Amino acid sequence: MQRREPGPLAARVPTREAPGAEPPQPVIHNDRARVQLGWKPRAAATTIVESAESLRDLGLLTG
Repeated sequence: MQRREPGPLAARVPTREAPGAEPPQPVIHNDRARVQLGWKPRAAATTIVESAESLRDLGLLTG
């Protein structure tokens, strides 16, 4: 996802998969947060891009 976004961070994102067996898929429910708190999740692509930008801005990315 990050590689599709423009900018210098995109070129540094690894594209290889980690070796090893596939981990089991977690079962995640957010119904309670949606109903009781009115929470609405953000799109995964938006979250990933904004997280990478935040890490860059904090100087936590190396390379």
